Amino acid sequence: MNRIRVKICGLTIPEQVKEISDIGADAIGFMLYPKSPRFVSLANLPSLISQVGVFTHSVGVVVNEKIDFLTQVHEKTNIDMFQLHGDESPAYCQELTNKGIKWIKAVRMQKQEDIQTILAYPKGTFLVDIWDKDKYGGTGKEIPENWLTHIPTEYNVILAGGISVENVEQKLTKVRPYGIDLSSSLESQPGVKDIEKTKRLFDVLTHWQQTNSINP
Repeated sequence: MNRIRVKICGLTIPEQVKEISDIGADAIGFMLYPKSPRFVSLANLPSLISQVGVFTHSVGVVVNEKIDFLTQVHEKTNIDMFQLHGDESPAYCQELTNKGIKWIKAVRMQKQEDIQTILAYPKGTFLVDIWDKDKYGGTGKEIPENWLTHIPTEYNVILAGGISVENVEQKLTKVRPYGIDLSSSLESQPGVKDIEKTKRLFDVLTHWQQTNSINP
């Protein structure tokens, strides 16, 4: 089994982008959704992306944006991919693929059967989060692990919601996802990460992967 990928989301400070890239994040997410407390304007986005390391992907998190908007952002900033956190359809994702734009589709679950939503989409990477009537993400709420026991193996699933330094080993042991996504549990305040806590996360992950003989 390959190692668990790690996406750290909601960064707003260029220096922290570089630090977390250097620590070993596989992807760093920038909130392009204006209602997010971690919102990053398009004017500030290039300075953040410039600090993303060569081995780390930059991800723009959007909610129900038009494809033309994503195309413009991609062309102007060279961002690596977008995370689609709204009601984007399978056809929407296919059109992005046709344009050469990579994507992660967020699936917000209310019940175990919602995992079947993934099957309607083109094969790709899916972030699985808990549904909330007031938020499109970043709730910090946990998905019951038994909801994720029948994830189709041909789809890459990133687990989000309620993951922390304290419980990450337990979650990985039970679920074994393709990747994990963390944001609020690593913050000192919205948009500001606690770097020492983030380092501890990667120490815990390294120990878990060594203990479980995970390939690099």
